Amino acid sequence: MDNEMMTTSAAMAARRINNSLSGKIMWLPSRNSIPSNLLEPVLENGAYNHPVVIMSNNPSPEGLVEVFLITSFGTRSIDEAFDHKWKHWLHYTPIEPAVHPEVEPLRLIEGSQRLEKQSYVNSRQAHMVQLAALRPHRGSGPGADSIIEQASLKSLKLTSHFIDLFNPRTPKRLRDYKMWEMDHKWRKGEDQAQPLPSGSVVTNPYFPAFSWLAAETPSSQATISQATSTPIYNAPTYNAPTYNAPTYNTHTYDTQAYSGYHQTVSNWRATQHQHRDISSLASWRPSTSAH
Repeated sequence: MDNEMMTTSAAMAARRINNSLSGKIMWLPSRNSIPSNLLEPVLENGAYNHPVVIMSNNPSPEGLVEVFLITSFGTRSIDEAFDHKWKHWLHYTPIEPAVHPEVEPLRLIEGSQRLEKQSYVNSRQAHMVQLAALRPHRGSGPGADSIIEQASLKSLKLTSHFIDLFNPRTPKRLRDYKMWEMDHKWRKGEDQAQPLPSGSVVTNPYFPAFSWLAAETPSSQATISQATSTPIYNAPTYNAPTYNAPTYNTHTYDTQAYSGYHQTVSNWRATQHQHRDISSLASWRPSTSAH
């Protein structure tokens, strides 16, 4: 009985591995080895030739899926590669057996291949790639694929605030927000490099020709009302007011000379009845008569 249950469990695990898309770890080959019709115009060169984890439950009708890049930091752990004060410290989630001092590792489903190196999922930004451009990832040990278990995958989606654009169950307001955010980031970068002519309709290359999605979300396309060009800065001009200094009528005082000890005193500095002729005081002597 126990052997039968183990066989059934192994069969279920095998079906889970073969049928899974979300959480599957695959390989994004070098840019030169991918057909041109499968290349994404906004994917930076550094993203190629790396393992990725698929985050979408299902691909879009155009065959696109959203992925997070996986890095190994060479042969080092994140604790050895970066300081704890690094601003992106918490955006890298380890995949067992890799460790992180502050983040729980993602566990692989039973029967999955283990990764050859200590690997970390970079959840800072999701990228869109063609599912047909991905290749199987060869890890170490027996097994066909490397797949993150559902509990760990759910935790990764929550901590990274991932919004599955291709999941019909995703609320429309969340899809609208994500499409606006991605379109805004793309147009902001393109406007700086190549101005668009007036009246151009901007189609976000992250999700080209999404007719089924554009019908639900008209904001996925934006019309440029005027040419986008480098702004010219004109220094503002100011009319400085003219300042007229006030004029004052200075009061004039008449001076009058007073004699005595050869001094001259202005009458405005001496009060009335204060000045008198002191020439008679020069011959005055105190009385010496006896009493």
